[in-house]
Amino acid sequence: MNYANAVEFVPFNKIQSQNKLLPYIQKYYEGENLGELYIALIKDKFGDEVVVSVQLHKFIMDLDTSVNLKLFFDEITPSTAALAYKWSEEMMVLHDINSLKRRRWHGSILLRQALVLCRLMNEYTLKRNQKFIEEYKDNLEILNYVNNNITNYVRPLIQTLEGEVAPDPTIPMDGLRSFYTYNNGLKDDRVSFEVY
Repeated sequence: MNYANAVEFVPFNKIQSQNKLLPYIQKYYEGENLGELYIALIKDKFGDEVVVSVQLHKFIMDLDTSVNLKLFFDEITPSTAALAYKWSEEMMVLHDINSLKRRRWHGSILLRQALVLCRLMNEYTLKRNQKFIEEYKDNLEILNYVNNNITNYVRPLIQTLEGEVAPDPTIPMDGLRSFYTYNNGLKDDRVSFEVY
């Protein structure tokens, strides 16, 4: 295996694990509703357990904000991937990946989990769209409008995860290009992944 496989996110309060990072994560999110925190338990390149978290409910409730995936590998500041949802353009935008430990697949894990988040958002969007259509099933004027226009009422699904290969003072551009190429996500010098 050349990289870590993606893992589905599950609610923090449903995790049945003895992972040593969970008490630290609970303290890290102190004051937050842990029922709205979703995590994925993954092993990195060296078999060490890491935890990727996302505050899913906050993101779903305010889709105009950005969200950070956080990768905990130790009881220090986590690595992050900053994302934003552009529903009108059918994409999730990758602003930045900040992997604090290199050569351990942490950046690759964050990329793969960003794709898992896209699929999770699509599941939410489908349910939301179906609820709206059911609610207005007898109003053909509204249904025709939302079927023929991009609206916030019935949103399109996320088709891609995209971003710029942005300069970083700690990583040369060739290194960034190599990273995204290694992860099958470099197209025309841009970050681009299809969401399945």
